Amino acid sequence: MSVRLILALSFLNISCTAVFNSNEVNLSLALTKYNDFAYFAELDNPVTISSQNKLSKSKLEYTFKCFYDLTLDNSVSKTQPCSDINNLFFNSSSGDLSWSPDKAQFGDYEFKVIINATVKGEVKEEEKIFKAYIKKLPGFSLGISSKYITGDSSPRILFTDFLNMGDTVSVYKDSSCSQKIAEKSIESIQDFRDIESQISTEGHYKFYLKATTNGVSLPCIDTKLTYEFRKAKSTVKIFATDKAFAALKTDGSVVTWGDAGYGGDSSGVDLSSGVVNIFNNYHAFAALKEDGSVVTWGSDFYGGDSSSVNIDSDVIKVFGNYGAFAALKDDGSVVTWGYANNGGDSSGVDLSSNVQNIFNTDSAFAALKTDGSVVTWGSNLSGGDSSGVDLSGGVVDVIANSYVFAAIKSDGSAVTWGQDGDGGDSSGVDLSSNVVSITSTSRAFAALKADGSAVTWGRDGAGADSSGVDLSTGVQKIFSSKGAFAALKTDGSVVTWGSNTSGSDSSGVDLSSGVIEVFSTWDSFAALKSDGSAVTWGNFGYTCDSSGADLSSGIQKIFTTKYAFAALKDNGNIETWGCADYGSDSTGLDISNDVQNIFSNTYAFAALKTDGGVVTWGDPRNGGLSEGADLNLNNVKSISSNNFAFAALNKDGQAVAWGDVTRGGDSSAVDLSSGIENIFKSSYAFAALKTDGSAVTWGRSDRGGDSSGIDLSSGLQNIINGYEAFAALKADGSVVTWGSSTRGGDSSGVDLSSGVQKVFTNGYAFVALKSDGSAVTWGNASYGGDSTGVDLTSGVQKVFSNKYAFVVLKTDGSAQSWGYGAYGGDSSGVDLSSGVQKVFGSLYAFAALKTNGSVVTWGDSNFGADSSPVSSELTEDIVDIIPTSSSFFARRSDGSTVAWGKVLESLSKETLNNHMLDMVDEITYAGGVYIIRKKNSDYITLGGALNSFAADLRSGQ
Repeated sequence: MSVRLILALSFLNISCTAVFNSNEVNLSLALTKYNDFAYFAELDNPVTISSQNKLSKSKLEYTFKCFYDLTLDNSVSKTQPCSDINNLFFNSSSGDLSWSPDKAQFGDYEFKVIINATVKGEVKEEEKIFKAYIKKLPGFSLGISSKYITGDSSPRILFTDFLNMGDTVSVYKDSSCSQKIAEKSIESIQDFRDIESQISTEGHYKFYLKATTNGVSLPCIDTKLTYEFRKAKSTVKIFATDKAFAALKTDGSVVTWGDAGYGGDSSGVDLSSGVVNIFNNYHAFAALKEDGSVVTWGSDFYGGDSSSVNIDSDVIKVFGNYGAFAALKDDGSVVTWGYANNGGDSSGVDLSSNVQNIFNTDSAFAALKTDGSVVTWGSNLSGGDSSGVDLSGGVVDVIANSYVFAAIKSDGSAVTWGQDGDGGDSSGVDLSSNVVSITSTSRAFAALKADGSAVTWGRDGAGADSSGVDLSTGVQKIFSSKGAFAALKTDGSVVTWGSNTSGSDSSGVDLSSGVIEVFSTWDSFAALKSDGSAVTWGNFGYTCDSSGADLSSGIQKIFTTKYAFAALKDNGNIETWGCADYGSDSTGLDISNDVQNIFSNTYAFAALKTDGGVVTWGDPRNGGLSEGADLNLNNVKSISSNNFAFAALNKDGQAVAWGDVTRGGDSSAVDLSSGIENIFKSSYAFAALKTDGSAVTWGRSDRGGDSSGIDLSSGLQNIINGYEAFAALKADGSVVTWGSSTRGGDSSGVDLSSGVQKVFTNGYAFVALKSDGSAVTWGNASYGGDSTGVDLTSGVQKVFSNKYAFVVLKTDGSAQSWGYGAYGGDSSGVDLSSGVQKVFGSLYAFAALKTNGSVVTWGDSNFGADSSPVSSELTEDIVDIIPTSSSFFARRSDGSTVAWGKVLESLSKETLNNHMLDMVDEITYAGGVYIIRKKNSDYITLGGALNSFAADLRSGQ
């Protein structure tokens, strides 16, 4: 007679059945699946017990015993009964065994079940050894994210430490595991990763997994994951000359069509792969490739023929106007070709080195050099002739419209040249001093001055005529579209003027008060209000139609690409509108209720969710499609974005980048698989600091992506990032720098070999504080890189900065400032010779607290430099200052507060004190809203021009 012990796997239970003659005895092993765990058991052979008297009618008596050990060697010690295993229950009379392993019980178990049977008084004993493999089902992901949006139909399924060679895996989209969409037999290491999906229809799919491992068929397991499949557009962007088109595709190839003479025929150049961007003028195209080479086609006369110049390598950007091109190389040189009168001939100017940026009007170019000089060439009528203005030095920025250039100098003056009627003639306005910024439309300019006034000039229909609005005082910031301006004032109102089709007509929305920030795209505007609502206006045919978005309440912040908007709401929802190709189309994305932050670059968005997931949308080549990011983005703790790419760091120390491959989107050349502690960004590159003290960099080589010339292999304590350069402080007190030579990447002029305690930056320049009390500076001379006017040889105790200037506090209580004078670099109007206790910086101003309790301020009056309205309150008894980006709060010893600056200038002492603004612990400013945390953990919110308080935020909320 025989007893058969059979192991069968059904759904989540594994059962063993013993049969003796016709009497059934159940021996069952029940293993439950918890979350990401799967369990199974293996039985090699059946148990057999023989009896000499098969016809006996004697009663069969039997008992069971169970033992185990953790060594798979086909022998089990009898000294470890199964009852010793936590959560395991064994019935010695029936053989039933039930086990629910916990997370601490991973491993390989070997069990011995002994069956004792008494037949006609004779004891028979048989034993059977069987095995249970208790293993973790790993984090199961499809591609890079459980909410993955892929551009192809081959998501990767990642398995580790679970399957074995020879196993099979099937993936289903239904809970009964009947609708199979993928299957793979594991025959190699690569097979653990690549499972080709048969999905071809766009939509949302839940996934279920079924595997056969070690010959045992596992149950149908719900992965708890959703796969969201959307077919990527094969075309990234379409470019056009006057009569032809070129389409850049996601695979880096280009197709062209249209008039052959204008670039429709590209058969003479290789555009099959590797193209990262296309530039065009009116008659021809230029394609920049991954290797830094450029190919051109179209009208030979207007730039289609580039055989006369060397653009086979090292090109970082191409600029095109009506009939010519200019290519900027990574060594700072420029080459030009095309129609000579439009700038194709640059033989009259020196472009051999030190060019940091190029600007163009329709028919001319201007090159800004590292020494602050500017050279121009091309059509005289469009800015090619700048002989009438002084551009020999001191230029910090150049702004261009279609026919005119404007240059801002470090002394706050501005000069213009080009077509008189479009802004070249600025004699009707005062640009001799105090110019803070210049904003342009296509044919007009607006200059914001330090006193809060603004002046406009150029073509009336494009925004030069601002006579219908009041720009004499209180202007906080100016925004522009293609043909219109919008000015945000300190009282929370907005005034608009210019072309109606570009957003000058805002009569349909209420902009009289409560506006805390304005956002613009090419033809549209959006205004965020202090009550959490937003209003939009502009050209509804392009980007401004927000009728499909709920902007009535709850908006925390608005983000923009060049052609689209995204609004993050306080419930975690996102509302998008604008141009679909650049970020307005978020259809099908899971971005409701749990988004904690949005990141944007010029053409794409990325949303970080509360569960660590990431979703992206917008221009695929600039990060709108993250399919190239070979990392599970379900565990992300932070995202960094520069102008054209994104980088994500997850909680396991892994990092990945995606977006424009030439500007930080491709990190394949560096190891980001583990040990990443933090990610730092410049405008065009990234740097990752590792836990072992090493660092790796990637992105545009001349903006910090190439660190091959310095040693970053060990000993790094911190990385300090500027806008286009990096500085790394090492444990031995030395500092190494790389990136843009004009923004701090070149520190060869100062000694950073030892003794450095800390490094500071304002983005454009750096300051290194040494242990001997000296300090050295480098970077953009106008913004703090040149400190020749101040004594930093000894006694330097602390360094403070705002966006364009620095201040040092010395051990004798004196302070000195340098950098851009209008923004705090010039402190000659205040007494800092002694008694300075601490310095605080807003965006463009400083405030110094003295040991006698008084306060002095300097810099841009709109950002807190003008404290005259409360000067009598700042003569004594001030114990602390809390700065924001545009204002200052000074706290007295009794806990009361006095405030001044851009948003708070209209608040009186009584207003503040009546709302019990005392014992302030911390103040945060964002988008015109102040969040004030008091020492009792209460919160007060102050909403911009409304001056409305609400003590409705409590600790922990």
